[in-house]
Parts: sequence; structure tokens; C-alpha cells
Amino acid sequence: MKTLLLLALLVLLNAACAQDQNHISFKDIEGLWYVNLSNFAMWLKGDKLNPRFNYTIVNEETLLDEVSFEKNGKTKQIIGYDTRDKKDQSTIIWKGKGILSLFKSNWQIIHYNSNYQIVLLSFEKTAFTRAGYDVISRSKKLSAAALVAIKNVLSKLNLEIELTEIK
Repeated sequence: MKTLLLLALLVLLNAACAQDQNHISFKDIEGLWYVNLSNFAMWLKGDKLNPRFNYTIVNEETLLDEVSFEKNGKTKQIIGYDTRDKKDQSTIIWKGKGILSLFKSNWQIIHYNSNYQIVLLSFEKTAFTRAGYDVISRSKKLSAAALVAIKNVLSKLNLEIELTEIK
């Protein structure tokens, strides 16, 4: 009986510790995030500095997605809305606001680490951008421990990608 209880406890603990990356709550990602690592050309060109994402919950199915960056000393923004794909809950569909409402892109949360407050995002190719990855965090600069955690996640997921630090 003790063995059975111990086994049940271990299964429950394992389930509680393992996060289902496909069902991360919008509450987990609400707020300000900084782009720390990326292979997205827009962040690598060097003319757009201090990229950050601010997510605000509009309702339980929609996020206001504000991408901000500095260019030529001025803050620029790209604003849109995120909703989960009804057919695939792991995919989030971004649709621009205003004139950008003509554009859509799909992205996913590949990994969320609540301890280090880091998220690994993937985004699909669009007519204007290549597919790629961003690592975002609540901090402007990643700690050494967070960098190790990201390296471990990439290895565990067999993602052989090169990500550049965004300064």
C-alpha cells in the first residue's frame, strides 16, 4: 500500500512540475517582456533597438500584443491581437490592428520557464519574414543560469538553431 501511495505521489508531482506548453495561460505571459535572443532579421539588423513585447489580456481568448522598439531615437510600435487557433491550441494567431489588420502570423510558445521568467517562442514564415525563434524574458539581460536553462531546453528539444543576443 505504501509503495502504491508513493508511486501515485510521484506521478502527481511529475504532472504538476511538467508544464503543458500547449496550454500556457495568457495570464502567465501577460505584461512586459524583453527580446533577449533571436534569429529574427528585424532584430538582428541593428537599426531597431531595445525590442520588447507587452501583452495585455483583452478577454480570456484574446491578448493585445504591442511590440515596441527604438529606431532613430524614437519609440516605434507594431500593434495587433493574439488569439489561440481553434484547431490547434498550441498555435497563437497574431493579426495586426488598423492598417496592419491585413496581416497575420502564427507563433507558438515552445517553452515557458516560470522560475527564470523566460519564454522560447517560434514563429512561422510569412510573406515578409522568415520563420524563426525569440527568447524573451522579464529582464533586459539574461542571467548566466537562465542562459544555461535555455541551452538545455534547445538541446532537449533537438533544436539546432543559432540565436544572437539582442543588446
